[in-house]
Amino acid sequence: ENKDHRADAILAGLACQEVIKELNKKLDPGVPEVPAVRIGINSGVVTVGLTGSEKKLQYTVIGDEVNLASRLEGANKFFGSGIIISESAYAGCSGRIAARALGRVRVVGKETPIRIFEPVGEKGKLSVEWQKALPVYEEGVAAFEAKKYEEALASFQTFADIFPKDGPGQLYLNRCQEYAVLAPEATWDGGFNLTAKVRHTRLGDEEVALVVLSDDTERQLILRDLTFKHQSPELTYIELERVHSELSTTHSFESSLNQR
Repeated sequence: ENKDHRADAILAGLACQEVIKELNKKLDPGVPEVPAVRIGINSGVVTVGLTGSEKKLQYTVIGDEVNLASRLEGANKFFGSGIIISESAYAGCSGRIAARALGRVRVVGKETPIRIFEPVGEKGKLSVEWQKALPVYEEGVAAFEAKKYEEALASFQTFADIFPKDGPGQLYLNRCQEYAVLAPEATWDGGFNLTAKVRHTRLGDEEVALVVLSDDTERQLILRDLTFKHQSPELTYIELERVHSELSTTHSFESSLNQR
C-alpha cells in the first residue's frame, strides 16, 4: 500500500502538464489547435476488477468516487484550470502539495456542494510568482465567498497583474465585476452549479426554457431554432457558460449550441 498515493498522483499530474507545455513549444505553427490535458483527481473507495460477461470482459474501476473524478476532469473547462482535485484527495497531502481553492461546486448527480482545489506545485518548490500570487488569490476567494465582491475584485486584479491569462483568476475577476454591480440573490450559497436544470414551457407562440445558471439565477430563453444534441433534460456546464455569455439583455437566444 502506498500511503502517499494522493501526493504521487497529484505530482504525476503536474508533471504531465509540464511535459505538454514543453511539447507544445515544438509544435508546427500551422497546427490548428494546441493540445491540452485536463486531469481530475479524487480519492476514495472504488470497485476494481473485471466487469462484464464471458463474451466481453473489461478490467476497470467503478463507483461514485470514480464518477466524481470524471466530473472534476471536465470541470476544468469551466474554471480554465488544468488539474482539479477533490477535498478528500487534497486533505491527505496538504502538507506536501500547494494548492489553491477553486470554490465549492455541485456536480451532476450530487446535491451537496464539494470543495475543490487546483494544485500549483510542491511545497518548498513554488516559483517566485506563485509565492507572491497564491496568498493574494486565496484572499480573493475568501472575500468572494463572504460576498465582499469589491474587496475580492481588488485581490483578483492584483493577481491578474502577476498571471494575466490565468483561467480561474479571470473567472473570479469577471464574476466579481458583475456581482459588485448587481449581487446575486441573498439566498445564493456561493457554490457553482456545474449543470443546469431546464424546464420547457411556452410563452405565447414561442417555446421557452427556464435555465438555472451557475449563480443559481433563472433566465428565460427563447429557443427558436435551438436544437439540443442530447436527450437529457439538463444543460452541461459547458453549454451553461455559453448561455451565460451569449444572453442578450432581452434574453433572446440563438446559440452556437445547435452546432454541437
